[in-house]
Amino acid sequence: MANKRRKNKSFSKDDRLISILLELFAGKCLQKAEFANRYEVSEKTIQRDISKIKNNIANLVVRESIFYSLDYDPKNKGYCLKGMVNR
Repeated sequence: MANKRRKNKSFSKDDRLISILLELFAGKCLQKAEFANRYEVSEKTIQRDISKIKNNIANLVVRESIFYSLDYDPKNKGYCLKGMVNR
């Protein structure tokens, strides 16, 4: 049990968020259960991460004219990033 706790702390919140973003930008759809299992956190924690990413994407749209949306895709049963950069 102690090893599981140590392993759990090896991934910081920032690590999780960066990993999620990298996979989204690579075109993968985020499935909460998969990421929760990978990082040994609850699906609720992953949902909070998704909300944080969505809020930051909204800020990018306003400041930088980058148009992305992170929406649930029922076909893929996960959250997928869609968008483009307007320069």
